[in-house]
Amino acid sequence: MRINIIISHIMKTGGLRIIFDYANKLIEKGNDVVLYQTLIPYKQKKKISNKERIHLIKDKIYFLKSQKNIIKSYGEIKFRIKFIPFVTDLFLLDADAILFSYWPIAYKVKNLKPSKGKVLYLIQAYENWNSDLDLLNSTYNLGFKNITISEELRKKVYNISGAESVVINDGIDFSKFYNNEKIFNKNKKIISFVYYNMEFKGVSEILEVVERIHYSYDNVEFLCFSMSQPEKLPDYITFIHNPDDTKIREIYCNSDIFISASREEGFYLVPAEAMACGCAVVTSKVGAVPDFSVHKLDSMHFTPGNIDEMEYCVRYLLDNPGELEKISLNGYQNIRKKLNLEKSVNMIEQLINDP
Repeated sequence: MRINIIISHIMKTGGLRIIFDYANKLIEKGNDVVLYQTLIPYKQKKKISNKERIHLIKDKIYFLKSQKNIIKSYGEIKFRIKFIPFVTDLFLLDADAILFSYWPIAYKVKNLKPSKGKVLYLIQAYENWNSDLDLLNSTYNLGFKNITISEELRKKVYNISGAESVVINDGIDFSKFYNNEKIFNKNKKIISFVYYNMEFKGVSEILEVVERIHYSYDNVEFLCFSMSQPEKLPDYITFIHNPDDTKIREIYCNSDIFISASREEGFYLVPAEAMACGCAVVTSKVGAVPDFSVHKLDSMHFTPGNIDEMEYCVRYLLDNPGELEKISLNGYQNIRKKLNLEKSVNMIEQLINDP
């Protein structure tokens, strides 16, 4: 089959990682995959100000300048990448299917000829940031085959729009994220997390818990990583700037505990990746976390935004090394059963082939 994938930006996100992994796996399974990136930025509102228009253009230029290094950081790319001015029949090959994710693309895809293929709308989040909600919500009822990536997101899309969707959990490439021999640190424990500038990612709460743990335990080290430079971090936190996939796997593998604290996610790939590397994960219960993990069996869950619950989870693991090892090993094994990349891609192929 020929499958066209349409994206807006090439950036370092969990959502784009999944799209790249799906494209690579589809190629391995004998499909012809072309990924199209549009050069003209999309509007998220019917009317935008000149200031907003300039911001969109600046964002597009930034990502275009950065994308060579971003693509390299994802590892091997087996599919073709083409740049097109915008989405129209003229610039897209005829295909069996189109896969897209970013919601403004929906209105462009709607106008394509049937020869461009069945349209799969991969809904990776409720993308309500800086968006016209009426326009966004209407995309779920444009007649595409809707795919949501968690049961929580499926319910949200249905409650908002009445639109049905098929749940396909993100699949993890276990050739990238693995740990063949987990070594538990005995004399010291390492706690890691990702630094984000966005408030909803819960980094301020993580830093509060890290500070409490730092003053309570002498044998704990802390590290975090990010694409962007944090404005300020305590001296006792080691920072790693813009690691590639190999380095990220190394961080996960060497950490005893990994903390994720986002208040809202469509899926929440980062804690799943850490589990795949044998790390004991402390995570807010958002997105697909209830789909792929169980509290105190293979991970530790807390209510989003609840600092005291997060702190309890971290202390529980530090004070009970046997539980930490149990949760690490259970997480490593269970995530492989629940988030299989091959299974997710098979489900996508089945949706394309279904009448």
